Amino acid sequence: MAASAASTGESKYAQQVLSELQQLETFAVVTLITAAISTLTPAEQEELGRLCKKLGRAGSGTFRTDN
Repeated sequence: MAASAASTGESKYAQQVLSELQQLETFAVVTLITAAISTLTPAEQEELGRLCKKLGRAGSGTFRTDN
């Protein structure tokens, strides 16, 4: 029974560590994206936003090719 309890505790700890690593990875990606976007001018950022929205609509099946 003690081995099972230790195993459960180790499993919970491993899950917690994995969750924290995933959060750090997400933060690192966001930091890299923010750094890349900050090199764009405000007009370029607006254009990027417009294109991303257009691509997002493409993924949802509402993309129009006539504009």
